[in-house]
Amino acid sequence: MPRILASTRSLERYGSILAWLGERGVDLVRCESEDLLEQAVRRPPDLVLFGIGTDPETDARTLHVLRRMLPDVPLIFLAEGVTLVERRSLQDFRPTFWAVAPDDDSELREAIVSALKGRIGTTESRPPPRESQS
Repeated sequence: MPRILASTRSLERYGSILAWLGERGVDLVRCESEDLLEQAVRRPPDLVLFGIGTDPETDARTLHVLRRMLPDVPLIFLAEGVTLVERRSLQDFRPTFWAVAPDDDSELREAIVSALKGRIGTTESRPPPRESQS
């Protein structure tokens, strides 16, 4: 079963993605950004969903340690209101995907499937169609 660490910052916007992951039996560990490193040490994840906050310096320190611990783990940034300068400064952490709100959930789903597929051979090859929002 794939394990995903997700910082709780910015997750509320992605409720449909979280439900979709739950339906697929993904071990989704939600934690504050400050606890992310401790969780990663306990049991390394297959993917990290990281919410970029209002303090890019703190985020950069956390990401620096995370990359040293897990240099090859896929990293997806969930960002709202990130400036181009901040985005450039975080590119050194080699994110697999940037989800910048408002975005299309299907792109984030595809990025998650692709990232996990490279790490786990049993992940389904395509995400299900997006549910219509009436």
